[in-house]
Amino acid sequence: MKKHDVISAYIGEQVELTFQQMLQSIAGRKRSTTDIDEGLEKIWLDFQSALKKFLKNHKLSTATLRAPYLQQSEAYFFQLKENYLIDLSETQEAYPIKIMSLIYENIKQQVEADFNKMSDIIKKHQGNTLEIDSEIEKIWVDCQEEIKAFLKNKKIATVALRAPYLQWAEDCLIKRKEAYESASEDAYLIKIPSTIYHQIAQQVAFTFQQMKEAIAGQKDSQQEVDDQIARIWADFAKGLETFLRNKDFTTQAQTVYQTQ
Repeated sequence: MKKHDVISAYIGEQVELTFQQMLQSIAGRKRSTTDIDEGLEKIWLDFQSALKKFLKNHKLSTATLRAPYLQQSEAYFFQLKENYLIDLSETQEAYPIKIMSLIYENIKQQVEADFNKMSDIIKKHQGNTLEIDSEIEKIWVDCQEEIKAFLKNKKIATVALRAPYLQWAEDCLIKRKEAYESASEDAYLIKIPSTIYHQIAQQVAFTFQQMKEAIAGQKDSQQEVDDQIARIWADFAKGLETFLRNKDFTTQAQTVYQTQ
C-alpha cells in the first residue's frame, strides 16, 4: 500500500474507534448534559492530538501537510455522527452529539442560521422576486466570507485547503434548499447563483448526458465515437477552466476539487 493509503486506512479505523468510545460514554442517555458534552469534546481532542503525533511520525510535520488528513478525519467522524442521529431519530433515542471544536459542526450551524435568514426574507418580501433573490444572494455571499474567515483563524488559509470545507458548506445549503422546496408545492424556488461546486456538478451531469447521447444508437466507427466524446470533454474542460478563473480559483484549488 502507498503511504497515503496506509494513513487514510489508519484514520478511518481510529475515527470509528473514537466514535464507538463516545457511544459507550452516552449509552442510555437522551438529554444533553454539560459533563457528558465536555467528556465527548475531550475524547475528540485526545484523538486529534494522537492523530497529529501519528502524522508527524510519518514525516507530515507542517500544518499544510497535515491539513488534508485532519479534514478527512473530521469529515468521516461528522458523517458517522449524522448517520447516528438519523438512524435513531424515529425512536428519539439519539443523544444530541455536538463537538464544537469540529470545523464541520461550526460550518453547519453557520449555514443553518443563514438559511433561516433566507426563509425570513422570503416571508418578508412575498411576491417581490427581485428583492428576495437579491437579499438571499447577499446572505450566501456573506456566509461564505464568514466561513473563509473562520477557516483562516483555524490556519486553513489557502484556497486549496479551504475548498473541501466550502464545497461541504454548499452541499449543506443545497440539501436545506431542496428540503424546503419539497415541503410544499407553493414553496419559493430559491435561486443562489454563487454555489460554485453545485454548478460544477450540474455541468458534469449535463456533459455526461451529452456523451451518453453520442453513444446511444451510434453506428459509426469506434474511432468517430471516441473523437466525439473527446470533443465534448474538451469543451467541458475549457468551460470549467474559464468558470474557475472567473471565481478566482487557482490551479491548485481546481486539483483539490477534481480529487474529491
